[in-house]
Amino acid sequence: MKIFNCSLDKKDLPTEWKTVNVSAIFKKGKKCKVNNYRPVSLTCVVCKLLESMVKDKIVDHFLINKLFSDKQFGFLKGRSTVTQLLCIMD
Repeated sequence: MKIFNCSLDKKDLPTEWKTVNVSAIFKKGKKCKVNNYRPVSLTCVVCKLLESMVKDKIVDHFLINKLFSDKQFGFLKGRSTVTQLLCIMD
């Protein structure tokens, strides 16, 4: 936690955390066609952990302070896009 807090206090991420490796992953079809691949960004695990913790804090803040609209679906627990479709159809 000290590393994360220090990074947030300084408002700077270590260069190693920002470095990514982009890899092409085959989807389907002929392997010789470029369009049959999708880019995947492989990022630092430590940076992903920090990102996840920051996201959780922001979502918690929004939930506690009732800042999400009733129309907000997706990315929220119990409020999937399927739930949205069911509400619209009802």
